[in-house]
Amino acid sequence: MVASTDTGGWEKIPAVPKALLEELERRMGEFNPALDTPDRKIWYELGRRDFLRFLRRVYDHQNNVRQ
Repeated sequence: MVASTDTGGWEKIPAVPKALLEELERRMGEFNPALDTPDRKIWYELGRRDFLRFLRRVYDHQNNVRQ
């Protein structure tokens, strides 16, 4: 999957607290749609997950996490 959100300009992004990131990841876990799930619901959930992945990349960068 291609990362859709540019992560340039790291110094402009406020610190992402670990507790917030973990809570958002807990509340917005991976989405596994059923075959009859409407397209808009799928797009919405994919957008949420993409945003959380972006926050994770920011957090990892801010805390020098090696991958």
